[in-house]
Amino acid sequence: MKNHPRESYSVFEKKAKEHQLASQYLFDQKAYDACVSVVCLSIINYMDALSVNLFGKDNKGKNHEQAPILLLQKLNRIGSSGFKALSYRIQKVLSLKNLAAYESRTVSRKEAAHSLTVLKEMIAYYNRNVQRTI
Repeated sequence: MKNHPRESYSVFEKKAKEHQLASQYLFDQKAYDACVSVVCLSIINYMDALSVNLFGKDNKGKNHEQAPILLLQKLNRIGSSGFKALSYRIQKVLSLKNLAAYESRTVSRKEAAHSLTVLKEMIAYYNRNVQRTI
């Protein structure tokens, strides 16, 4: 994990929004593997933005699947609730990306649609919990 000035969360938020835009376009184009990949990038950036905003640290671990676990641990320390179930769903989406990217398996329409739903849940959680500074 790396330290960041708390106000720099907006850089991560900007990246998250850019990937979010691309994810819907890729889904509409039936590019489901690519859709899940950019959904994961968006979710990771939203988690980093929230973590930097609240704690001044990102969620970088040895692999992407650690990011929701690291954020959950931080949120638990301050008594913030509501992320545990979402954390589990995010982990599933991140593992789906790994299957599609590194194994001979493609993502189905249903799986891509589910990943978009999880992204929307992450955005809602982010919007409820980020402390706007700019």
